Amino acid sequence: MLKFPNFRGNDRLEPALRNLPARPASLSQEDTMRATFVAGGIAAVMLAAAVGAGNTHKNVHIFSARGRDAYALVLGGHWMSTNQSIEEVERIRGQYDGDFLWVRRHGESYMLRDDAKLKEARGLFDALRELEPAQRDLARRLRPVEHKEAALDREIDGLEDSGDDEDRADRDAALDRSRDEKIRELDSEKKKVEFELRRLEREESELDRHSDELERAAETKLWVLIDGWIADGTARKPSER
Repeated sequence: MLKFPNFRGNDRLEPALRNLPARPASLSQEDTMRATFVAGGIAAVMLAAAVGAGNTHKNVHIFSARGRDAYALVLGGHWMSTNQSIEEVERIRGQYDGDFLWVRRHGESYMLRDDAKLKEARGLFDALRELEPAQRDLARRLRPVEHKEAALDREIDGLEDSGDDEDRADRDAALDRSRDEKIRELDSEKKKVEFELRRLEREESELDRHSDELERAAETKLWVLIDGWIADGTARKPSER
């Protein structure tokens, strides 16, 4: 499914709309997508695009399921979709102008352009969008810790390699002791960094779990709306427009 950014937005979303009931595997060529946008366009079994104002960022996760029920919600340059590849969504966007909801339901395609209905569809993902600030803050806190861990790994590896490369006969015992002491200090520092990294990753997992719950709930509601719009004729087959 694809997800949008802020409607959510990293790698997770910036303005974010997510997809509905067709939930994600995570990157097999099932082609579902996740997209996050900030002024311009999230995923598991769907593609989502942000509908935030003035944003310009995009994050995508993919899964594809040709022939299955699917939708593409396009609003002001942002989009969100489920059970479609990015290529399929881009093709649909290229066929129609303006804002719209394209749906494939039980093998039939439908289009909906009613502004009030599109706004209602987007509103289903408001709770998901509210998680974006916390997600961005977590990403900001994670990045330096990950960089610190990588830097410590490189420094420790370098010290260990320099000791291995020296000829045993020419080795200075004092230098060996100094190097070993430095490696122990770095290992100790690395343990502290790893502890903090694990803590942040648990926080990330909890945010992801909550985000997935909100996404599934929003998508379930969206499909109920879609079925109603098809039944009352609000969503029509492209040929009937």
